[in-house]
Amino acid sequence: MKAYTAAGGVATPFSFQLTFCPEFLVWSNTVALTSIKVEDQGYGTVLDLDSTGIPAVGNLMFIGTVASNLMLVLADGVLLNRNITISGMTSAAGAIDFYVSGDKKGTAFMKTTKAAILANNPTVFSEFTALFVPSMAAGDRAIVDYVSGHSQIYEVAELKQLSGHFQNVTGAIINNVQSYIKQVTMLCASQNTAYILSVVV
Repeated sequence: MKAYTAAGGVATPFSFQLTFCPEFLVWSNTVALTSIKVEDQGYGTVLDLDSTGIPAVGNLMFIGTVASNLMLVLADGVLLNRNITISGMTSAAGAIDFYVSGDKKGTAFMKTTKAAILANNPTVFSEFTALFVPSMAAGDRAIVDYVSGHSQIYEVAELKQLSGHFQNVTGAIINNVQSYIKQVTMLCASQNTAYILSVVV
Protein backbone atom coordinates (compact mmCIF):
# COMPACT_ATOMS: atom_id res chain seq x y z
CA MET A 1 0.00 0.00 0.00
CA LYS A 2 1.11 3.55 -0.61
CA ALA A 3 2.35 5.05 2.65
CA TYR A 4 3.78 8.41 1.61
CA THR A 5 4.64 10.66 -1.32
CA ALA A 6 7.84 12.72 -1.12
CA ALA A 7 7.62 15.99 -3.05
CA GLY A 8 11.16 15.65 -4.38
CA GLY A 9 13.69 18.37 -5.19
CA VAL A 10 17.43 18.91 -5.12
CA ALA A 11 18.77 18.04 -1.65
CA THR A 12 15.21 18.02 -0.27
CA PRO A 13 14.59 16.07 2.95
CA PHE A 14 11.53 13.91 3.57
CA SER A 15 10.21 12.02 6.58
CA PHE A 16 7.17 9.92 7.47
CA GLN A 17 6.11 7.65 10.33
CA LEU A 18 4.48 4.24 10.61
CA THR A 19 2.98 2.34 13.55
CA PHE A 20 4.50 -0.91 12.24
CA CYS A 21 7.69 -1.99 10.50
CA PRO A 22 6.95 -3.32 7.02
CA GLU A 23 8.73 -6.33 5.62
CA PHE A 24 9.25 -4.54 2.29
CA LEU A 25 9.79 -0.87 1.45
CA VAL A 26 9.40 -0.06 -2.26
CA TRP A 27 9.78 3.17 -4.22
CA SER A 28 10.45 4.35 -7.76
CA ASN A 29 14.09 5.30 -8.13
CA THR A 30 13.50 7.37 -11.26
CA VAL A 31 14.29 10.31 -8.98
CA ALA A 32 17.21 8.87 -7.05
CA LEU A 33 17.53 9.20 -3.28
CA THR A 34 20.87 10.38 -1.92
CA SER A 35 20.13 8.81 1.47
CA ILE A 36 17.50 6.80 3.32
CA LYS A 37 17.24 5.97 7.02
CA VAL A 38 14.82 3.75 8.94
CA GLU A 39 14.62 4.13 12.71
CA ASP A 40 12.59 2.39 15.41
CA GLN A 41 11.94 4.34 18.61
CA GLY A 42 12.72 1.34 20.80
CA TYR A 43 15.31 -0.54 18.78
CA GLY A 44 17.26 2.29 17.14
CA THR A 45 18.58 2.49 13.58
CA VAL A 46 17.42 -0.34 11.34
CA LEU A 47 18.96 0.98 8.15
CA ASP A 48 21.07 3.98 7.14
CA LEU A 49 22.18 4.03 3.50
CA ASP A 50 23.95 6.57 1.33
CA SER A 51 23.75 6.99 -2.45
CA THR A 52 26.22 4.12 -2.98
CA GLY A 53 24.56 1.74 -0.56
CA ILE A 54 20.99 2.23 -1.80
CA PRO A 55 21.40 0.61 -5.25
CA ALA A 56 23.87 -1.94 -3.85
CA VAL A 57 21.47 -3.29 -1.20
CA GLY A 58 18.20 -2.59 -3.04
CA ASN A 59 16.42 -5.56 -4.64
CA LEU A 60 18.52 -8.24 -2.94
CA MET A 61 17.31 -11.66 -4.15
CA PHE A 62 14.49 -10.24 -6.27
CA ILE A 63 14.09 -11.47 -9.83
CA GLY A 64 11.70 -9.83 -12.26
CA THR A 65 11.59 -6.49 -10.45
CA VAL A 66 10.37 -3.31 -12.15
CA ALA A 67 13.45 -1.68 -13.69
CA SER A 68 13.04 1.74 -12.05
CA ASN A 69 11.95 0.44 -8.64
CA LEU A 70 14.01 -0.39 -5.57
CA MET A 71 12.97 -2.66 -2.70
CA LEU A 72 14.55 -2.92 0.73
CA VAL A 73 13.84 -5.74 3.18
CA LEU A 74 13.43 -4.25 6.66
CA ALA A 75 12.23 -7.28 8.64
CA ASP A 76 11.44 -10.98 8.33
CA GLY A 77 7.74 -10.04 8.22
CA VAL A 78 5.50 -7.22 9.39
CA LEU A 79 6.40 -6.12 12.93
CA LEU A 80 3.30 -4.68 14.61
CA ASN A 81 3.08 -2.00 17.30
CA ARG A 82 6.30 -0.21 16.43
CA ASN A 83 7.16 3.47 16.09
CA ILE A 84 9.01 3.70 12.78
CA THR A 85 10.42 6.84 11.13
CA ILE A 86 11.58 6.67 7.51
CA SER A 87 13.57 9.67 6.32
CA GLY A 88 16.03 10.64 3.65
CA MET A 89 17.03 13.09 0.95
CA THR A 90 15.91 13.36 -2.67
CA SER A 91 18.26 14.36 -5.47
CA ALA A 92 16.02 16.12 -8.01
CA ALA A 93 12.51 17.37 -8.80
CA GLY A 94 9.76 14.78 -9.09
CA ALA A 95 7.38 13.13 -6.64
CA ILE A 96 8.38 9.76 -5.16
CA ASP A 97 5.76 7.29 -3.94
CA PHE A 98 6.73 4.95 -1.10
CA TYR A 99 4.93 1.61 -0.64
CA VAL A 100 5.03 -0.70 2.37
CA SER A 101 3.95 -4.33 2.59
CA GLY A 102 4.60 -7.79 3.98
CA ASP A 103 3.34 -11.31 3.41
CA LYS A 104 3.53 -12.59 6.99
CA LYS A 105 3.93 -11.55 10.63
CA GLY A 106 7.54 -11.01 11.59
CA THR A 107 9.73 -11.45 14.65
CA ALA A 108 13.02 -9.74 13.73
CA PHE A 109 14.48 -6.67 12.04
CA MET A 110 16.78 -7.03 9.03
CA LYS A 111 19.46 -4.54 10.09
CA THR A 112 21.77 -2.95 7.51
CA THR A 113 25.03 -1.39 8.71
CA LYS A 114 28.20 -0.28 6.99
CA ALA A 115 31.87 -0.75 7.81
CA ALA A 116 35.17 0.48 6.44
CA ILE A 117 37.58 -1.84 4.65
CA LEU A 118 41.01 -0.26 5.01
CA ALA A 119 43.46 -0.38 2.10
CA ASN A 120 45.65 -3.50 2.11
CA ASN A 121 44.29 -4.47 5.51
CA PRO A 122 42.46 -7.82 5.89
CA THR A 123 38.95 -7.11 7.21
CA VAL A 124 36.88 -10.00 8.57
CA PHE A 125 33.07 -10.26 8.52
CA SER A 126 30.99 -12.97 10.18
CA GLU A 127 27.42 -13.68 11.28
CA PHE A 128 25.78 -11.81 8.39
CA THR A 129 22.94 -12.54 5.99
CA ALA A 130 24.45 -10.71 3.02
CA LEU A 131 27.61 -8.67 2.44
CA PHE A 132 27.79 -5.97 -0.24
CA VAL A 133 31.02 -4.33 -1.47
CA PRO A 134 29.83 -2.19 -4.42
CA SER A 135 33.20 -0.48 -5.03
CA MET A 136 35.18 -3.74 -5.04
CA ALA A 137 37.72 -3.47 -7.88
CA ALA A 138 39.62 -5.85 -10.13
CA GLY A 139 42.41 -7.43 -8.10
CA ASP A 140 40.54 -7.16 -4.79
CA ARG A 141 39.74 -10.50 -3.18
CA ALA A 142 37.16 -12.05 -0.90
CA ILE A 143 38.34 -15.12 1.00
CA VAL A 144 35.23 -17.05 2.02
CA ASP A 145 35.49 -19.71 4.73
CA TYR A 146 32.49 -22.02 4.67
CA VAL A 147 31.02 -23.88 7.63
CA SER A 148 31.83 -27.14 5.82
CA GLY A 149 35.55 -26.38 6.12
CA HIS A 150 35.98 -25.37 2.48
CA SER A 151 37.73 -22.07 1.72
CA GLN A 152 37.40 -20.17 -1.58
CA ILE A 153 38.99 -17.00 -2.98
CA TYR A 154 36.66 -14.89 -5.13
CA GLU A 155 37.41 -11.87 -7.28
CA VAL A 156 34.86 -9.21 -8.23
CA ALA A 157 34.05 -10.67 -11.66
CA GLU A 158 33.13 -13.99 -10.05
CA LEU A 159 30.95 -12.44 -7.35
CA LYS A 160 29.04 -10.40 -9.93
CA GLN A 161 28.47 -13.48 -12.09
CA LEU A 162 27.36 -15.60 -9.14
CA SER A 163 24.93 -12.93 -7.91
CA GLY A 164 23.01 -13.38 -11.16
CA HIS A 165 21.79 -16.70 -9.78
CA PHE A 166 19.60 -14.94 -7.21
CA GLN A 167 18.77 -11.43 -8.47
CA ASN A 168 18.35 -9.26 -11.57
CA VAL A 169 20.94 -6.61 -10.81
CA THR A 170 24.36 -8.19 -10.36
CA GLY A 171 26.95 -6.89 -7.93
CA ALA A 172 29.82 -7.74 -5.58
CA ILE A 173 27.52 -9.58 -3.16
CA ILE A 174 28.21 -12.49 -0.84
CA ASN A 175 24.90 -14.17 -0.06
CA ASN A 176 24.73 -16.02 3.27
CA VAL A 177 20.96 -16.43 3.56
CA GLN A 178 21.54 -20.17 4.03
CA SER A 179 23.99 -19.48 6.91
CA TYR A 180 26.65 -21.70 5.32
CA ILE A 181 29.47 -19.14 5.52
CA LYS A 182 31.61 -18.97 8.66
CA GLN A 183 33.46 -15.77 7.77
CA VAL A 184 34.69 -13.58 4.91
CA THR A 185 38.06 -11.81 4.78
CA MET A 186 38.11 -8.85 2.41
CA LEU A 187 41.40 -7.70 0.86
CA CYS A 188 41.12 -4.43 -1.08
CA ALA A 189 43.90 -2.32 -2.58
CA SER A 190 42.03 0.92 -1.79
CA GLN A 191 39.84 1.90 1.14
CA ASN A 192 36.34 0.62 0.58
CA THR A 193 32.93 0.44 2.25
CA ALA A 194 31.01 -2.73 3.01
CA TYR A 195 27.27 -2.86 3.69
CA ILE A 196 26.19 -5.69 5.98
CA LEU A 197 22.67 -7.14 6.21
CA SER A 198 21.96 -9.11 9.40
CA VAL A 199 18.94 -10.58 11.17
CA VAL A 200 18.46 -8.98 14.61
CA VAL A 201 15.81 -10.35 16.97
